[in-house]
Amino acid sequence: MNHILQAEDLRHQLRWDVERDFATLEAREGQNVWAGSLLPSLVVLDAAGKRKGVPGQTTKVERIDANSWHLQLKWDGVTEGELCCRLDAPVLEFTSLELHWSGPPRPLLALHYGAKPLTVEESYLACSLEHPLWPDWRAEGYCIPSAKGAPVQSFFRKWDFGHASIPLGNFGPSMGTPYAAAYPRPLFAGGMGSSAGWAVLGSGSIPDGAMTWRIRSSSAMIELLFREDLWGAPAGSIRRWERPFRLAWADSAWEAYRRFFGAPELPATEMSHHQKSVWNSWGDFKLGRFDLTEIERRAISDFGVQRLVLDDGWETWSSSGVVNTGRFPHFAREVAGMKSKGLEVGAWQSLGWIMKPEEFGLGPDDLLCGADGVPRRSKWSMDPRSSDPYYFFPDPSSEKTRAFLRERTQRVMHLLEPTILKLDFAYGMPPPDVAAPRDPALRGERCGEALLKIVVEAAREINPRVTIQYYCITPLMKSLVDMVALDDVGDCGEAEGAGHSEWSIWAALAGLQGFAVMASSGYDWHQDEAVVMNTAIIGSSGSVLPVTMPDGSAVPGRYICRRLAISRWQRHTRGWAPLWLNTEKGAHGVLPCVRNWGRLEKWKGETRLVSLILKEGSAVDLGEGCQVRWSGRWALISQDEKSLFQTSQLALIPFEAGWIEMPLDAAPREIRAISRACETPFQSWKWKKDHLRIELPEVTDGLVGLLVVGNQASC
Repeated sequence: MNHILQAEDLRHQLRWDVERDFATLEAREGQNVWAGSLLPSLVVLDAAGKRKGVPGQTTKVERIDANSWHLQLKWDGVTEGELCCRLDAPVLEFTSLELHWSGPPRPLLALHYGAKPLTVEESYLACSLEHPLWPDWRAEGYCIPSAKGAPVQSFFRKWDFGHASIPLGNFGPSMGTPYAAAYPRPLFAGGMGSSAGWAVLGSGSIPDGAMTWRIRSSSAMIELLFREDLWGAPAGSIRRWERPFRLAWADSAWEAYRRFFGAPELPATEMSHHQKSVWNSWGDFKLGRFDLTEIERRAISDFGVQRLVLDDGWETWSSSGVVNTGRFPHFAREVAGMKSKGLEVGAWQSLGWIMKPEEFGLGPDDLLCGADGVPRRSKWSMDPRSSDPYYFFPDPSSEKTRAFLRERTQRVMHLLEPTILKLDFAYGMPPPDVAAPRDPALRGERCGEALLKIVVEAAREINPRVTIQYYCITPLMKSLVDMVALDDVGDCGEAEGAGHSEWSIWAALAGLQGFAVMASSGYDWHQDEAVVMNTAIIGSSGSVLPVTMPDGSAVPGRYICRRLAISRWQRHTRGWAPLWLNTEKGAHGVLPCVRNWGRLEKWKGETRLVSLILKEGSAVDLGEGCQVRWSGRWALISQDEKSLFQTSQLALIPFEAGWIEMPLDAAPREIRAISRACETPFQSWKWKKDHLRIELPEVTDGLVGLLVVGNQASC
C-alpha cells in the first residue's frame, strides 16, 4: 500500500507519495502550484572514480503520531539511512536525516533535494549532462529575493534563468551571484509558484555544505556541495543532519517566506538601543576623501545622526585592526572629538577576507587552501586576471586564526570603543570545489557562521551591548546579528530608488523576526528621497552618501533636510509588521514595489499603526471609518508607542507641496514648523468637524518637517 502524506489549509493541499517520491502542492480549486521529489539524493564517486548520482528510496514508513513519520531509506549500492519528518500545514519539515555507513564513510560530493536521474530517453533531450542528476521541481515561476542586481529582480518566469546556479548562503560571487546581491543573503531558501500560490523550500539549519539553487532549463533543485573527495569525510559510521529541509506554502511568495522562517504575523514590539541613526564614511572613503573632521561635522550638523561608522579604509589594510596613520595622522584626536560631541563611533571589519596574514603570523595552515596545500585568494571582481588587490581567507579550524580574529576584534573594541560593528565579507569565500576548512564541522555555510561567531563573541565580551550589523534576514543568524542592513543601494546600479523599494519589502521579514533594521542608502543624492520615505517604515536611518555632491559642490538643502528629518524622527523600536495598503509584495510577473504602506507595532497586546508613507493616490481607508486624504507625498511617524492618531507628537515629513487631512477628536495644541535653523509656529492648518487639514503650498530648502503636538484621535 502506498503511503500518502498530506495536509491542507484553507487554500492549498500538499500531497506526498513517499514510495514514488512525488509531491504536489495544489490550490483548492485544482491549480498546480509546485511539484517534484523530496527525498535526498546523493552524489558520490563510483569504483571507477566517476560521479554517480543515487536517488533516495523509501523501504519502510512508520507513523509516529498524527503529524510525524519515520522513514527508512536506501541509496542503492551506496548506503542506508533514516529520515524523520513532520507535516503540519502549511509546513513540511525533515526534523532529522541520517546516513548509516556499513564500512568507511563514502566521501560525498553533493546532496540534492529535488533531483532524479534522467531516463535514457530523457537524456537524449537534455542539453547538458554536466551533473548525474537532473532537477525535477517544477512551477510556473521562481522567487529568490534579489537574485539579480542592477537592477534588482526577485521574481522570474520558469525559463528566465536557463542553466543557472543561485547561491543561497555565504558563497555569493564565488558561485555565480554578482556582488550586488549580498543583501538579503544568506537566505538558505528559494521559492517556486504561480498565481495559484507559492512554495518556499530550503534548510531549517545552517548546512555543512555550500547551498545553491540549481536551475536546468525550467526545473530546479537544491544542491549542498561538499566535495569530500578533495577534503575527506567526517569520521564515524553515522552522518546526521538536524532540520536539513523545510517546505512552507502560502498564497504569496512573501507570506510563504514568512512561514518558512517561522516569523509571527506581528511580534511584540520593544524599544531598542540597536535602532539608532547611522552615517557611514564609505560614501566619502570610496571617492578617496578621508577628512574625518569634515565628515564628522556634516554628520552632526547637517544630518543629526547618532553614530558614525568608519568603513573600509581606516586601517593599514582591510581588517588589520591597525590605524592607517599615514592617511589619518590625527586619528585618535579626531575620534575623541567625535565622542566629545556625543557621536557614537562604529567600525567596519571583514570576516572572510584578510590581506596580509603573514604580518600576524598566519601561514598556510591557518588559511583556506586548495587540495595542493597552497592558500587560495580572491578579489573584488572575482576575476583572476584583474589588477585588483587580492585577499586570503582565514580558516576558523585553526587555533591561530581564531586567536587572531579574537585579538584583532578586541583590539578594535578597546581602540575605538565602538557601539556598532559593521561586519562584512563572509559571502565571497571560495566554494568547496576550490577550498574548504580543515575541520569538517565548519565546512560549507558553517564557515561563515563560525567566523561571525568568533568576532561577535569577542566583541560582546568587551561590550555586551555592541550592535552587530550584518546583511542576512534568516532567523538562523538571530543569536549573532542585532541589526540587518540593506547594504549599499549603489549595488542596485542606476535604479537605486527602485532597488531600495524592493529590498525594503524583503526587510519587513527581518522586522517580523525582531531584528533591528538599518535602511542604508545609495550613493546618488538625487534618488535618496525614495530611500528616506521607505526608512520611515522599515527602521533606522543609515547612509553611505558622500557629504558633498560628486563634483564637490554642496548637497542641496532639500536633500539634507530629508536626511535630518528621518534621523530625528525615525522609529527606535524593533518588532513590527507591514501594513501593505497598495504596495506590491511581488508575484509571478510582478516585481515588489513600494507605494503606500505602513508600519504596525504591538504594544501591550494592541496593534498600532505608527508610521505611514503616502506617495500615490489621494485617499486611503485605514478601517473603522478612519480615512486619510492628501496631495503630494508625505511620511507620518508617531514619536511614542501610540498610534499615528493617538500620539502626543506626530511628525510629518513633506516631500513636495500639498495638503493632508486626517480625522481627530480635538484640535492639536500646536503645530510647529521645524527648519534647520529654528522652530516656529505653523499656521496653515484648520480643525473642523473632527478633522485636521494642513496646507503646505511650498516645501522650502530649509524645511525639515512639521510636528503636530497634543492631538487626540477618533480612530
